[in-house]
Amino acid sequence: MKGTEKQVKWAEDIINGAKETIRHNIERSANEPEELKIWKWIEVQYNKTMEQVGDNAAMIINNRKALDSDRMVYLSDQVRCGFIKI
Repeated sequence: MKGTEKQVKWAEDIINGAKETIRHNIERSANEPEELKIWKWIEVQYNKTMEQVGDNAAMIINNRKALDSDRMVYLSDQVRCGFIKI
C-alpha cells in the first residue's frame, strides 16, 4: 500500500474493520438465506470499490465513510428496508 507508515496503518484498520464486519455477518447469517444474500452482495460491492480505490492509503482514508464497517451495516439496513434493490 502506498502512503506514509501512519496512513498505511490507518487505511489497513479501515479495510480490516469492514472485512471483519462482512465476514462476521456472512458467518452469522449462514442459515438465513435472505440475510446471507445481502451480505454476499455487500462483499461483492466492497471488493469492486476496493479495486477502484487501489492501494492508495490516502484515498482510503479520505473515503473512509464509504469504506468502513459502519457503512456496511448501513447498506444492509437499506437493503432490508427496500431502499436498495439487489
